Amino acid sequence: MKPDLILVYIGETVRYLSSRPDPALLVEHEDALEAVAILVRELAGMGVRQEVCAIATQVMGVDNASLHEGLTVVADGFISLIGYQTQGYRLVPIF
Repeated sequence: MKPDLILVYIGETVRYLSSRPDPALLVEHEDALEAVAILVRELAGMGVRQEVCAIATQVMGVDNASLHEGLTVVADGFISLIGYQTQGYRLVPIF
């Protein structure tokens, strides 16, 4: 079964999606960052679309070019979510 799932990353969570994370974040969460990189790759391999909010990356100082492979940058994650909801997708917030 192929999943029909879209993940949209917004807010501070985008800090964990970079292949070149902030040094302080790396020191504090090195294992978690590696786990996130693996999950992003595995989800992409399963066909799960993963979008990252460009506003969030800008505010959090994350270079879009450093995002893990399998992630797509969108102009505004909230607008993306609204668009998917109008297509019949359901929102499941995860914090």
